[in-house]
Amino acid sequence: MAQLNFNTANQEEMDDFSVVPVGEYNVQIVKSEIKDTKDKTGKRLNFQFKILDGDYKGRILFTGLNIVNPNPTAVEISKKELTSICKACGKPEIQDTAELHNIPLTVKVKIVPASGNYPEKNEITKYSPYAGVDGAVSSSTTTGEATSGDKEPWEQ
Repeated sequence: MAQLNFNTANQEEMDDFSVVPVGEYNVQIVKSEIKDTKDKTGKRLNFQFKILDGDYKGRILFTGLNIVNPNPTAVEISKKELTSICKACGKPEIQDTAELHNIPLTVKVKIVPASGNYPEKNEITKYSPYAGVDGAVSSSTTTGEATSGDKEPWEQ
């Protein structure tokens, strides 16, 4: 037994991390961070998206981008995905991932079946400008071409 003085009155319950059905969801990025990969040979940019409306309002979706990796194909795929996220948020150029936070966008989600020790999970397959609750694209979202320098900030 453990002595514990705990009151649930000012605490939130845990989030539900089970998969959501295949479909499109209006979301916003609520957290982003860069972490070392498990094998310490690269860096991953991790995003948390919160579903904004519908039956799954409040649920969290995740994605991770290999922004530094010994495999150049993995980095190229991740740069394309980050470009899609930025354009869907109407931010063709950013200095910090926090600039993408709390901007509504629409994502298309699929389910990746369980494999080995890993349970089934959601995977985001497409990022689009916010479609609104009725599906109409918001006029406040703009897209444009991102500019690139010689090195990405995380490579310096």
